[in-house]
Amino acid sequence: MMHESCFFKNKDGETCMLIMGGKVGEIPSKCEYSNSVLSFNMTSVLNGSPSASGWKPMAPMLCKRSNFAVTVVDNMVYVYGGIMGKGTDSNSHCQMF
Repeated sequence: MMHESCFFKNKDGETCMLIMGGKVGEIPSKCEYSNSVLSFNMTSVLNGSPSASGWKPMAPMLCKRSNFAVTVVDNMVYVYGGIMGKGTDSNSHCQMF
């Protein structure tokens, strides 16, 4: 599975890791793409006492995608570009303006 990740601070100021999107499979015509977003609170891990709280689902991205760029600016997560299907036409790329 290919996915992207980043770190941000949640509303309580705790460091969290996000895992987003991705695809399963190696043959382009048979890949399954995802728009899922999962969050893991890293505060306890960074403090040396791993938490058993696990992953928490977040609101999904607007479209399924992999091979995209992600950045965090002023604690806002920005995702852009990526591939969401086979082929080279405009329907195979995920673009948000």
